[in-house]
Amino acid sequence: MFHHFHGNGHPLVLGSIGAEQLADMIGFLGSHSRILGAQLWMEKALDGRLERDDLCLTFDDSLLCQRDVALPVLEALGHTGFFFVYSSVFEGGLERLEIYRAFRTTQFETLDEFYSRFFEMVERSDRGDAYRRSMREFRAEEYLPEYPFYSSADRKFRFVREEILGPEAYVRLMDSMIGETTSLEELSKFLWMDDADLRTLFDRGHVVGLHSYTHPTMME
Repeated sequence: MFHHFHGNGHPLVLGSIGAEQLADMIGFLGSHSRILGAQLWMEKALDGRLERDDLCLTFDDSLLCQRDVALPVLEALGHTGFFFVYSSVFEGGLERLEIYRAFRTTQFETLDEFYSRFFEMVERSDRGDAYRRSMREFRAEEYLPEYPFYSSADRKFRFVREEILGPEAYVRLMDSMIGETTSLEELSKFLWMDDADLRTLFDRGHVVGLHSYTHPTMME
């Protein structure tokens, strides 16, 4: 399951991989298991014929970097994949999950610099009292223990976002931060594929599937 890629005009951001790394990963997977084309994997899944070592490659979130970086690698190696898209962006929607990610990973020198500014803004907001009370009891190591790759700052950020701010206050705060230096529209440029890209994927034998319509931070 892949998301972000860098190269071909797309910046190196937290969690992204390049074309060479993707090729290496596919080579490693293929040496241990069978990577099936997307159509074949789907047919076997529907027929109940999948075997233990059958794998497929999936790409989430409608991201343009997948077309520009991952697709040439797949074609060079003779693979097809599933591209699961959230469809609001094909109707002109601006999905803040991805825009906010672009903001914090491209508009600050480090992620910690973003976190510092974010927590400062929370403390000055109308949720400041709740934030200060919660931080007296908050133990980063106890929050989201099922994700060991999160840093203490990552855990604190997610706790504040979900438990103290909630969706509406989080959007107000982040939009305010963005408005100080740039805009949602500017940050959204070159983030997502368009209709023509989906047709290209389909015509080349890939499977386009539905991820969701919008993409909230808490999918449930």
